[in-house]
Amino acid sequence: MGFYSKKAPETWGLISKLDIIIAMKKVGRPKGLPKTGGRKKGTPNAVTTDLRTFYKMLLDDNRGEIIKRLKRLDDKDFFQALDRFNRYVLPQLQSIDANVMFADKLEQLTEAQLNILIDNILNSEQHEQE
Repeated sequence: MGFYSKKAPETWGLISKLDIIIAMKKVGRPKGLPKTGGRKKGTPNAVTTDLRTFYKMLLDDNRGEIIKRLKRLDDKDFFQALDRFNRYVLPQLQSIDANVMFADKLEQLTEAQLNILIDNILNSEQHEQE
């Protein structure tokens, strides 16, 4: 048994299940096939780059006016504006797990090195108490 095509009634004909399976397999890019075309990884978005350039020029050209307006703000609004500017100017700090880093370093120490470290800690605590 076959399936009828969805073409105009005068062109209806019987198509096989195999034809449907072959057609379905042709849809999309096969898994594992490398990406072709489009932007390369790491290439900046042209629209974003243009907008950043425009915004930078706008700020540079109106620096004096921006400073005047900032000076007119009350303290709360001034610091809120400053905070918002900083989000775009300063890189956001990434948190790190210092405990994991410290534990990894401790695991690399020999027993003799650990004893020296413990002695140093105990000696520094005794000096602080005196």
